[in-house]
Amino acid sequence: MVSAILPLDVNHHWIGNLGRDISLKNVLLELFQYSQYYQKEQHFVLDNQGHYLYAGTWQSILEKNPSNFKPNLTLEPELNHLLQQKLSTQPQAFDQTISIKGIPYIAIGVQLQPTNWQYFRLIPVNQILAPIHQMFFWLTALIVSIGLTVGLLINLAVKQHIIKRLEALSKAVRQYGQGDLNARYDVTGDDEITQTSLEFNAMADQLQATLEAIPDLLFEMDLNGQYYAAHAPKLDILAAPIKDLLGKNVTDIAPESAARIVLSALHEAQQNNYSHGKQLSIPLAQGETWFELSVAKKSNSNLTNPRFIVLARDISDRKLALKEIEHLALYDPLTHLPNRRLLLDRLNQAVTASVRNARLGALLFLDLDQFKTLNDSFGHHIGDELLRQVAIRLKGCVREVDTVARLGGDEFVVIVEDLSVEFNTTAIQAENMAHKILNALQQPYQLSEVAHHSTCSIGITLFGAQQTSIEELLKQADIAMYQAKQAGRNTVRFFNSQMQEKITHHVAIERELRDALYQQQLTLHYQIQVDGFGNKLGAEALIRWQHPKHGLLSPAQFIPLAESSDLILSIGQWTLNAACLQLKLWENNPLTVSVNISAKQFHQAEFITQVKDILQRHKINPRYLKFELTESILLDHVESTINNMSQLKEIGISIALDDFGTGYSSLQYLKKLPIDELKIDQTFVRDIIIDPSDQAIVRTIIVMANALNLNVIAEGVETEAQKQSLLDKGCTRFQGYLFGKPMSADALEEMLKQRLIQKI
Repeated sequence: MVSAILPLDVNHHWIGNLGRDISLKNVLLELFQYSQYYQKEQHFVLDNQGHYLYAGTWQSILEKNPSNFKPNLTLEPELNHLLQQKLSTQPQAFDQTISIKGIPYIAIGVQLQPTNWQYFRLIPVNQILAPIHQMFFWLTALIVSIGLTVGLLINLAVKQHIIKRLEALSKAVRQYGQGDLNARYDVTGDDEITQTSLEFNAMADQLQATLEAIPDLLFEMDLNGQYYAAHAPKLDILAAPIKDLLGKNVTDIAPESAARIVLSALHEAQQNNYSHGKQLSIPLAQGETWFELSVAKKSNSNLTNPRFIVLARDISDRKLALKEIEHLALYDPLTHLPNRRLLLDRLNQAVTASVRNARLGALLFLDLDQFKTLNDSFGHHIGDELLRQVAIRLKGCVREVDTVARLGGDEFVVIVEDLSVEFNTTAIQAENMAHKILNALQQPYQLSEVAHHSTCSIGITLFGAQQTSIEELLKQADIAMYQAKQAGRNTVRFFNSQMQEKITHHVAIERELRDALYQQQLTLHYQIQVDGFGNKLGAEALIRWQHPKHGLLSPAQFIPLAESSDLILSIGQWTLNAACLQLKLWENNPLTVSVNISAKQFHQAEFITQVKDILQRHKINPRYLKFELTESILLDHVESTINNMSQLKEIGISIALDDFGTGYSSLQYLKKLPIDELKIDQTFVRDIIIDPSDQAIVRTIIVMANALNLNVIAEGVETEAQKQSLLDKGCTRFQGYLFGKPMSADALEEMLKQRLIQKI
């Protein structure tokens, strides 16, 4: 305890003294409480006898037992050593740390005057270093932040000035590599990136200039035909825009034939490292365009997916030029008809084919009458115009398969192929063609301002019967043409005089046959058809020509002639009318009548309508009418044939397939045809007793007919042995001389009456 007395002075006048007792202990405690700077720092105060006035860590124990308190310093030897120190009046820091309860402290001691008390202040080491640590952490954070900021700025700078530029340069290079030859990267500066960009642009410009100087299409493709890059000097010669090509396959872009050639060139280059000369055509907007390919394998291609550079050169002009050269070499420049060179080649092919196929052809040699007079009178330009118009008319007279050629001057040649297997028929067809040409060429011409009438002379020779040289054929036709000239011009002559006589005869017969239709010279005979017991089944109507000079003519003598012209249509309609008229007469004692229908008549568009009209006109029951059709109707128009047959069946008319086994492809369509009966041709019946082949054919026909639920009748039966052989094989219907020859309707009626009487 300390007592203090102080004077009181007011305005320099003493007014008295002020006194107070002060407890130093409490002052120290308060001082320590408010002066403590570091957390967990310790204060110790000892009086001059070594008693504790303030005990620091043990202060609470001191306050409870102030008189007997004595810290147990045996556990804290460093503190005990410190408190034994003699302190001076100046603050003294000790050079060692003091550990109290495991916590290191820095100790500072001082002697307090005038009491000679000892004051110790112990500050935790970590508290003293905390600001340094904090400063270190802040400095570290600052340095890291600065580093990150600097790094970010550097990154931004690198990205902005290096990476982005490199990416842009890389993108340009990649686009260029993918086929965009306009890809560039424009950059300014003086660094390596700028230099590289400039070098790339210069290289690309040089390559683009080089490519633009190449007139070809350029592609990069793999072995499967996929496009990886493309360049075209003109986009209109591309099959598709470049953007549509890349990534696609040639089979997706080009026609199949062209794509196949491209793939062939790629595989050839895979084997040989190159391919040259393959040609292909592609239809483009401007027309068909031809290309020639040059393919090279890239040396740096990987083995699993090699790449190829493909150059496609437009050779359309070259092709056109070659075509024009070929045309000039093979065609007449005035008429554009084949010239002598091409004529000889086609004639050689026609003769060879005719001999091989056993079908005859005809060679027609034409010469214009009085052509020199026209040239001398009006000039060659008028003569040339006549030749051009003659060429046009000639092509209009022939079929697509035939050849019209200009041999030279005013001479023309016509090759007519694939006419007939029969010599006389071929001659008639050639004669008809010649007269068609004569008629076409004698029609008036308008040659500029000149009206002109012209005729020609025609010589004909046939070929195909045997191998004849083309020079010989031309010679024969030329000789025949001069014969026509000598006969008065505007006419036709055959090389063979005997053939000429035959042609004259056939022409006369055709003319007479036309007259026979109007003069009622045609008639029908009927041949009975019977079953195995001789009972009547029906009769076949067979046409006859009662010729005023040659007597009764069989169909074999005039029907082939009629079939080579349109006469067969008129004759067929007359036959059907006559047969229906007879059926009407037999109405009370009906008999089925079979009528032969030619293929030409059957395929008429109005045939079904004509049949309905005839049936309605005669008012007959159609179930007594049977149509006999030959297998030749199956050569063409199979679907229309089946349709017509079906309509006839709906009407009630039955259908028989005549001369079965001698035709073409009936077996293929037999199951589809709505027919009722098969007629075994007499060629198989004639030798059925002695010919095993005929026996086998007949047996097969019968078995097949039974399987298809069809009737079968044999024609041409003339002996009992033939009949019995047919019966043994299952045929129970017959027609032939054994049962009756073809006869008039009256004779047939009389024969049927006699048989009926005999049975009774």
